[in-house]
Amino acid sequence: MMTRREGNIRHIARHKVSVGEVTEVMTSAPVFVRVEAEGDNPYFVAIGHTASGRLLEVWGVYYESPPKAGWWRTVTAMKARPAQRALWNKERGGGR
Repeated sequence: MMTRREGNIRHIARHKVSVGEVTEVMTSAPVFVRVEAEGDNPYFVAIGHTASGRLLEVWGVYYESPPKAGWWRTVTAMKARPAQRALWNKERGGGR
């Protein structure tokens, strides 16, 4: 389950990314990379394509413990930067 907060939606919009595009990336078999972060729940960047072919990076928290076990909370999203593009290319062989 994906959760959103109004502040995160506004933050994503400032990067010229829509909530719909985030959903497209998250449902299109993205590459997940765990990021070192403090806290009880792991932080990830998901890298994947939108339906229109944009390669985005979606940053979020994955909850492993109840009551939110299995939930993903998007923190931000943006056009994939060179480092994330390189990770995508390494895992998926270039893609689109």
